[in-house]
Amino acid sequence: MEGMSKTLFKYMEMEKEKVWDFIEKFLPNYFSREDVALYNDLFKLYYNEFGIGDEANHLLEDSYQNDLSNPKIGRDLKQLEQSLYKEARENYLKESKK
Repeated sequence: MEGMSKTLFKYMEMEKEKVWDFIEKFLPNYFSREDVALYNDLFKLYYNEFGIGDEANHLLEDSYQNDLSNPKIGRDLKQLEQSLYKEARENYLKESKK
């Protein structure tokens, strides 16, 4: 069963990469958006991949009471990802009708 869960995890990671490729391609102004920057900071917090002075560290202090175990971090990350994907999907559908 352990091998199966590792395979599933790898599949989920691969699918997440495809989702982000889609978002990057179809989300208007992807590289200059504040919500994408916020997503990146939340991602760093969720996976504990940030350093002192990093914007993610400031976000942790300001919004999550310096608590990396705050479950709101994961919820906010998921909610923002869904919102970005929805906007990218809507833009994709709009563009494909042209």
